[in-house]
Amino acid sequence: MHEFGIAQGILDIVRAHVPPDQASAVREVRLRIGDRAGVLVESLEFCFGAAVAGSPYASAVLAVDRVSGDDLQVVHVELDEDAEVGA
Repeated sequence: MHEFGIAQGILDIVRAHVPPDQASAVREVRLRIGDRAGVLVESLEFCFGAAVAGSPYASAVLAVDRVSGDDLQVVHVELDEDAEVGA
C-alpha cells in the first residue's frame, strides 16, 4: 500500500510549512489527484488519518479534487481563521 508513504510525504509538506506549535490550527489539506496518478483516494484518506493520529496535526483532514491526468499535488493547507503561521 504505497498510499501510506504518500500520506507521510503529505504530512512532511505540512510540517515544513506549519510549525508544531501551530499544528492544531490545520483544518484541511487540499490535494489535486489525477485519475491516472495510481492513487486510491479512499486508501490515501485512511492512511493520512492514521499518519496524523496522535500527532499535533491530528485535526487535519484531506480534501481531494479529482482531475484528469497524472497530477498528485498539495494545493493548499487551510488553517483556522485566527491562526497566523510564522507569527
